Amino acid sequence: MKHTSFLSIITLLCACTLCATSCNKDNRLEATSVASFRNLDVSDVCIVGDSVIIVGGSAARQGRIVKQQLGMNSNAITHTFAHAIHSFYFNDTVIWACGDSMLVLKSTDYGSTWTQPFSFDYLWENDRSNLTKIFGTNKFPTFALGSKELFNGSVYAKSPGLGISQNIYPFQRKIPRSDVYDFTAVSDSEFFVAGYGSIFHYSNYGQTMELETIGNEIFCGITHVGNDVIVCSFSGKIFSRNVMDENKEWHTAFKSKQNLRYIASTDNGYILCMGDDNNSIITSTNKGVDWNVHHFRGANSVVALKAANGKFYIAQKNGRISSIEL
Repeated sequence: MKHTSFLSIITLLCACTLCATSCNKDNRLEATSVASFRNLDVSDVCIVGDSVIIVGGSAARQGRIVKQQLGMNSNAITHTFAHAIHSFYFNDTVIWACGDSMLVLKSTDYGSTWTQPFSFDYLWENDRSNLTKIFGTNKFPTFALGSKELFNGSVYAKSPGLGISQNIYPFQRKIPRSDVYDFTAVSDSEFFVAGYGSIFHYSNYGQTMELETIGNEIFCGITHVGNDVIVCSFSGKIFSRNVMDENKEWHTAFKSKQNLRYIASTDNGYILCMGDDNNSIITSTNKGVDWNVHHFRGANSVVALKAANGKFYIAQKNGRISSIEL
């Protein structure tokens, strides 16, 4: 009897050990290193096609944009600017970049050359800030976020007459009276903004703003999959709402114990969410219906997360760029 119990315990322990080993192996995400940029404080990354990577940031108190082939650290094209670069937006034709002191740059040759098509001197000094996120069409930047001081975030929306008579004045400043961190464009004229304690819904090219009925969180990252807007918070929660829902209700999709900061989605409905400095990544492969937590080594000093070519690209402050495929 004792011998049988002892064998049962041994069998159970072996099974548990095998299960734990199998679960840890299947639950671990492996990243592929695709590029490394030395002596550059990276802020964002832009992937062009299957072979080109562009990073922006700062070095030696100057802004930098570097373009090179994926997997290669040679033949890089480097551009220097007076102000730090913070973010890119690529619409498959034009790349927009933004940075400190209302810097807006445009590239029509996939990052080989850059121009500064607009000056924002027409804005009052108090209305100018450091641009952190940008969105644009082929001709104009139409939406952007900025920051200047604590709780003094700025939203810049397309001027009503842009494209008709106000080409030299592309932006009007909107004051959300909150820090703003990220936005997602569900169309060329409709945007959801993640901010400190609030989510802001801008429509009509940013001319109309509605405060969403959800709060008491630091909403850090936001994306959308089809008609579903998905946002993550610093407290470790993920929320979603369907833009077609007449009641405009937000639902808690997932809760974790990790501080979350970045979220991105692919065209086929894969979603990846992570924090600045922890070893866990939260993913969904069915448009946010189900979520899984994965172990991930090296998620340190993450500064940007982008989705391109069905993959996720993670940029770290030290210049390392990695990709993950779910």
